[in-house]
Amino acid sequence: MKNEVSLNEAYNLLHPRTVVLICTKDMNGKVNVMSCSWITPVSDEPPLVAISLWTKGYTHKVIDETKEFTVNIPTSKLKEKVWLAG
Repeated sequence: MKNEVSLNEAYNLLHPRTVVLICTKDMNGKVNVMSCSWITPVSDEPPLVAISLWTKGYTHKVIDETKEFTVNIPTSKLKEKVWLAG
């Protein structure tokens, strides 16, 4: 059965998604936390995930410079802090 929906309705079917926190530390030791929902598993062995970041963003810049970041899975108790991390 085919159901036609508007583009807005179709887009909303993609949400909600899992949100993770991407954490980085720049060369000067400044810590950065960014919320990210564009993440997907790409391998079980070895365990790998892929994330999608804006190439002009600060988090991407730090990862490009340091080649390091962590992926952190927050619990629902942290939902306000996840929202603040943007």
